[in-house]
Amino acid sequence: MKIARRAMVPYSPEQMFALVHDIESYPDFLPEITGVKVLERHTEVVAAELEISKGPVRERFATRNRIRRPDWMSMELVRGPFKHLHGEWHFTAAGEMSEIRFELDFEVRGFALKMILEPVVGRMADRLVDRFCQRARSVYG
Repeated sequence: MKIARRAMVPYSPEQMFALVHDIESYPDFLPEITGVKVLERHTEVVAAELEISKGPVRERFATRNRIRRPDWMSMELVRGPFKHLHGEWHFTAAGEMSEIRFELDFEVRGFALKMILEPVVGRMADRLVDRFCQRARSVYG
């Protein structure tokens, strides 16, 4: 499943990057993410395990995120219920605004799990840019 979303926001690329990079805060505003554990943190790499829950569905997965502050971040699957998972965030200044772009390509492993988990992850990813825009309004005003 491939998802691509974008938005223009009245915040700097650095401000939006900071929100996406603050993985530990995800459970505060992303209701499907119920747990986060940072496994490794360096200047250009962060690895984290996230728990996704929706109703009876509860799964954990880990990603390694490469970082080029403040304009880009990529995610690659380390482990979890996916055959593959790759995502990218792009943050670009556009005058007094910024454009944020999110792209995600993933496939859930196994037929039964795919039928249950893919709609949950798909809906969450589809709303992700909107939720980060809402988070920016609450944090930055």
